[in-house]
Amino acid sequence: MLIIPAIDLKDGKVVRLVQGEYGQKKVYSDSAVSVAKQWEAQGAEIIHIVDLDGAVRGGLKNIAVVQEVKANLSVKVHFGGGVRSVDDLKILFDAGVHKVIIGTKIFSSHNFLQEIVRYDKLLLKRIIVSIDAKSSDKKNYFVQHTGWTKSTALTAVEALKQMRDTGIEMAVVTDIMQDGMLSGPNFVFIEKVLKNSCLQIIASGGITDLADIKKLNDLSLKYKHLYGAIIGKALYEGKINLKEAISNAKQT
Repeated sequence: MLIIPAIDLKDGKVVRLVQGEYGQKKVYSDSAVSVAKQWEAQGAEIIHIVDLDGAVRGGLKNIAVVQEVKANLSVKVHFGGGVRSVDDLKILFDAGVHKVIIGTKIFSSHNFLQEIVRYDKLLLKRIIVSIDAKSSDKKNYFVQHTGWTKSTALTAVEALKQMRDTGIEMAVVTDIMQDGMLSGPNFVFIEKVLKNSCLQIIASGGITDLADIKKLNDLSLKYKHLYGAIIGKALYEGKINLKEAISNAKQT
């Protein structure tokens, strides 16, 4: 299981939110490149970068930052936030992004994946679907989009089943209510997703300490398609050392 550090961008700065609320923003750095270099030096193979401005407004609002990161580092980048067109995909891949994370456009425009196939079917292997879900009863987790500001009637499990036959091979799955809370992941939700999907899954939201990493790693031994785990706030608040987390995740 890979440990993937997160860099969330707002107005070009590295920030973290709480449960996706833009009013609860904390700035950690003015330089995404410096932060990315730190994560690369500690052993990150992939960095998860999200454009929070683009996620809500659409468009690649922080593309210059992504280009700067790729110009200065060799680490792979998974990028999400604001992707609304095939042209956006081309810009990102030209910038050196390894895989692109898409949620809003997939769930708000049913033809978008068909557009991508018409352009180049092979690109589907470089797209990660973003399953950002919220539940009011801890039973049914409904997919959200547009920077987590709009809800759908589709559950996370239903969404993953829909994606199964599209050619997409990977999904980032987030329980929004755990994100940025430093209260631990929703392991029940994560295991439900793993039981009901054959896609490669990257778990996100709530990872707080090495005990969480160990529990996720144990799940990855049971469910081989648990590809990775994204860590955000716990890194920035000093709750987890990235190098140590990576080492723990490699233990079997």
